[in-house]
Amino acid sequence: MPGQILIADDDVSVRNLLALLARRAGFEVDEAADGHAALEKLESHDYVVLLLDLMMPHLDGYAVVSALRSKGRRPAVIVVTAFPPNAVEQRLDHDVVDAVIHKPFDVDMISGVIVSLAAAVQQKTIEETVRTKARKREAAAAGKCPYCAFEFSPPPAGDSAYIRTSILLHLARCTQRPALKDDRDLQRLVDDITESLESHFHPNMN
Repeated sequence: MPGQILIADDDVSVRNLLALLARRAGFEVDEAADGHAALEKLESHDYVVLLLDLMMPHLDGYAVVSALRSKGRRPAVIVVTAFPPNAVEQRLDHDVVDAVIHKPFDVDMISGVIVSLAAAVQQKTIEETVRTKARKREAAAAGKCPYCAFEFSPPPAGDSAYIRTSILLHLARCTQRPALKDDRDLQRLVDDITESLESHFHPNMN
């Protein structure tokens, strides 16, 4: 599957049209009618693309863009707005926003933009995964944290929990590690590093 898309717009007719186009392109679709709902969904899902209206109740699109700036992982952001270009360009953070499409839009054009940006996000994710795995292998060979130069001490003989505890304590202080969405992300990261370090400290275990 191409991935999952979030459509954030208070106009149900616009959401329905964008959802139809996204589903035709093979995407799964989630929807939000305001900025608060959008941010809640962004916290719990890994979307490849966010289609974002600017004028929404409770929390507008500008605030959503600002909140996304601090996220370590974020989707491609396509702003879909009825405002003219000179009304929005200066206010948007273009380090976060990947494209701006003005209403009324051409359906073939916006479909192409969605597909292209989704593919770019997925390719970036693949490349980051490959780099992370390579970094973990190198770290395991040296008994180090994969994100910084910290070197873990060999565990006492027979203490299987020592490595995991050391990793948890270190990651709480490591300023180079990637941003984590929740405790599940942390546990997966700890599991991966633990496996690598156990292979380093106990090469004959596997």
